[in-house]
Amino acid sequence: MTRKRAFLLGLLGIVGVGAGASIWSCGAGAVEESATLPPPDPERLRAALDDIIAPERIARGYRMTRSRAALEAEFTAHPGLATASAGGCSETMRARLRRLAQDDFQRGDVLVVDRLVVARSECILAGLLA
Repeated sequence: MTRKRAFLLGLLGIVGVGAGASIWSCGAGAVEESATLPPPDPERLRAALDDIIAPERIARGYRMTRSRAALEAEFTAHPGLATASAGGCSETMRARLRRLAQDDFQRGDVLVVDRLVVARSECILAGLLA
């Protein structure tokens, strides 16, 4: 295993522990996957941009080939993205979104945007909000 890969795996583990602690501290239960979820509040979601490295840079690169309508469609179609952004306190939402980014990396659902390797869920959020 290369040093870079070991570092990334260690970092994912640390973030995972922090995400679990955050969800537990807010006392949030699971959010049901449902077609009746209200649309996410953009102001509330902006807090998630703090967890993304260079969100404006990612947004610029990701939006070059997508319209606003396409980004909104990607948001609702991405597995768990709408659910993760609904309900619970801000810290719980951020922890769920960090977990989605980890899942994207584990599935290989990543993109290279402006020389950064970024989880698709992070690209969608940055594209919509930054």
